Amino acid sequence: MNALKILVHCNAGISRSSTFVISYLMKYQQRTLDEALGMVKAVRPVIRPNDGFMHQLKMFENKLGISDKNMLG
Repeated sequence: MNALKILVHCNAGISRSSTFVISYLMKYQQRTLDEALGMVKAVRPVIRPNDGFMHQLKMFENKLGISDKNMLG
């Protein structure tokens, strides 16, 4: 299967588009918020989802049941 390449953008490419890509990785690749954030930062270091988006991403992570896989207990 050929890998598809998709461009996701917003006005500055810092908050909105990065939030969308992070949420996609969380939902469809079962990545934790920290993992997805790190993956996106690796290819676009200037990203910084705003505080409201980060709150929503944390809530989404909890809803998906994928919070930090490395934590025991």
